[in-house]
Amino acid sequence: MRCSLNLLVPLMILAAPAAGLAQSPKYNVGTPLSQEEIRSFDFMIGPQGQQLPEGHGTDKEGSPMFAKRCEVCHG
Repeated sequence: MRCSLNLLVPLMILAAPAAGLAQSPKYNVGTPLSQEEIRSFDFMIGPQGQQLPEGHGTDKEGSPMFAKRCEVCHG
């Protein structure tokens, strides 16, 4: 009995990260965008953020817009 526990515990520890990764969302990171996907964006924001439109609001109000326009790249 003692021998099987000595083997079982390390196996469970090694299997835990694999189980966690299996349940994580898939974002297709590194997958190139198709031309159709690129055309579907209203505008692209540069790394400095200068292309951001003027605006206001809360994160709750902006959540649907993020889901529609940004989530495809940012997950």
